[in-house]
Amino acid sequence: MASGPSQTNGVCDGGIASLDDMRDFTDADTYNYNPVNYLQTPYEKLNFFVEGHFDFNENVSVYSETRINHRKSRQELAAVPYDTRYDPAYTGVTPDGTSFNGVSRDNFYNPFGEDVLRSRRRMLEGGRSFEQDVTRFQQVIGFEGDIGDNYYYDVNYNYGHSSTASTDFGQLYGPNLAKAMGPSFQNADGDIVCGTPDAPIADCVSMNVFGGPGSVTQEMLDYVSAPLIDSSTYTLQTVTAFVGGDVFELPAGTLSGGLGYEYRKEELNAVNDSGKFMGEVTGNKGKGTSGSLEVNSLFGEFVIPVLADLPAVERLDLKAGIRYDDFDAFDASTTYQLGLEWGIIDGLLFRSTYGTVFRAPGIGSLYAPESDSFPSATDPCRSGNWNELTSTQQGYCIADGVPVGGSNNTDSQQLAQTGGNPELQPEEGDTFTVGVAYSPNFVEGLGLTVDYWAIELDDVIDSISAGDSLDGCYLGGVSSLCDNIERTNGEISYINEKSVNLSRMTAKGVDVEANYALEALAGDFAFNLSWTHFLERENQVYNATTNVFEMEDLNGRFKNDTSYATDKLNFTAGYTWEDLTVSYNMNYISGLEYDDLTYWGTTPNDPNDPSKGNHQYEVDSFVYHDVTVAYNFDFGTKISVGVTNISDEQPPYIEPAFNGSTDESTYRLFGRSWFARISQKF
Repeated sequence: MASGPSQTNGVCDGGIASLDDMRDFTDADTYNYNPVNYLQTPYEKLNFFVEGHFDFNENVSVYSETRINHRKSRQELAAVPYDTRYDPAYTGVTPDGTSFNGVSRDNFYNPFGEDVLRSRRRMLEGGRSFEQDVTRFQQVIGFEGDIGDNYYYDVNYNYGHSSTASTDFGQLYGPNLAKAMGPSFQNADGDIVCGTPDAPIADCVSMNVFGGPGSVTQEMLDYVSAPLIDSSTYTLQTVTAFVGGDVFELPAGTLSGGLGYEYRKEELNAVNDSGKFMGEVTGNKGKGTSGSLEVNSLFGEFVIPVLADLPAVERLDLKAGIRYDDFDAFDASTTYQLGLEWGIIDGLLFRSTYGTVFRAPGIGSLYAPESDSFPSATDPCRSGNWNELTSTQQGYCIADGVPVGGSNNTDSQQLAQTGGNPELQPEEGDTFTVGVAYSPNFVEGLGLTVDYWAIELDDVIDSISAGDSLDGCYLGGVSSLCDNIERTNGEISYINEKSVNLSRMTAKGVDVEANYALEALAGDFAFNLSWTHFLERENQVYNATTNVFEMEDLNGRFKNDTSYATDKLNFTAGYTWEDLTVSYNMNYISGLEYDDLTYWGTTPNDPNDPSKGNHQYEVDSFVYHDVTVAYNFDFGTKISVGVTNISDEQPPYIEPAFNGSTDESTYRLFGRSWFARISQKF
């Protein structure tokens, strides 16, 4: 039900609702949160960096690097959503003995005269924001020097520390919310009092959630609102030792290389607010976590000259590298890389590499705190969709506790649990590159490179979306996906979206880069053009139509809130005259396509059945232009001013995109803008 206009004055006055004020809920009653959210996060940041170097003697030097970073940032989101299905609320018992979380029939503001088993509302009268205070520190100290005439060494220790305090404002405290939605009455003085005349509750403010916008007063909000504070600390320690140099002479040159050892330890300790920890607040709840990761590594790399000074072989070198990593969280692994560099003639170089990939999950992927999320997904077993299911699909629902006729879940978002997974294993794969670099002698200052590359990864760390788990379980009968869904009395309790070693990923493409420099107009010109062209970009995904996991080509698509542009090109041109520099930058992003899959779930694209829509929508290509002017003073000060997005391009509208109906990580959100920057070197 939704609150309609007041019967007394024809407007939603935020007063006390009567039953006549209520009407059936429609899509027109949904809440548009986009105008409230910040598109750009306001923040303040302070950076400090100092480095030093001291020579003890000809063979021993000590160096040091210190970095300190402090950031304060804030996000403002839509008014806090409250839903008795997920959030703490009044707990009562219906006449038939069924317990529920909702609003008591005896609540003064309840116009229905019976227990409300589920109530949902946006607390429009109050704001919701999140603030972060982050301090990061890094200290590196090392020793380096020569060993005899042919070798050198480098030994260093690196310590990093990050502490974060996050504060949530506007969330609601469950125990007080339960009292405020429980029984209440009007006393002789006309005041609304929590409890009953025989057992009033002191210092409680009854909540009016049925009167429309404005019905929740500041006094009501003050009673149920509570700031929530989370904290986390992360530390990183590494010790690295490396010895390298010229090993011995070969007919074609000197074999060079080195051996090294590295120790790394990461620790994470995250503490959530007690309200989140105990599940007594609205919003995303979860418990904190702690964990550590240690790895001991050995590595070596060598350059082996094979041929030199021959016709069409100016030089031919082999490169080899090997690394052994021993993790305490999972098995050890050995990776390697083999390369070839062939200098054909002066200025023309052919190169190729092949290597194995081993990417261990980070401390966050393993031990990040468990928390709630509300991804877009609908329950296939809902009553409104029951007749669209086959008898077999209905059987899948019934086997999971859904009553005949379907569940009462009509939500477009479902509660999911995310967080780290200590059972994760490393990603493994292969990489291959081949290309040429050419700097012709007859064109001074010109350099060209063309490289083909291919990457294939297995056991990619990813998560199965809530929608895929629901469709795969109840439409496709995939039992492994049913394991991700928890139901209570037939209704979805939550869906597991934690990361797992799920999928394969392949990517192939071509990189082209051209550089040109020349002297003219009493200064120096420099031009750079870099272009990346994807030939293939595939991810393994679940296909709800065929009920199998398969490789999907994402090249040129917008999918899963990510843009996979086929072409990205960047061009820069700069002119320097003494201490003055003028630069121009152009950035090009090719167009995209996406299916007609809206937030509310329109007919999905089915390549095997043209009658099911198959609508494709296009996103135009984009070109951004920026200009910067900078001047360096002799005393170390640099002043820069510039204009970005000169043509004032607005971000594209992408219907299935979650944030602002666009891809904020790819496109610029604010049109034309300008900046001024001052930096000082000491």
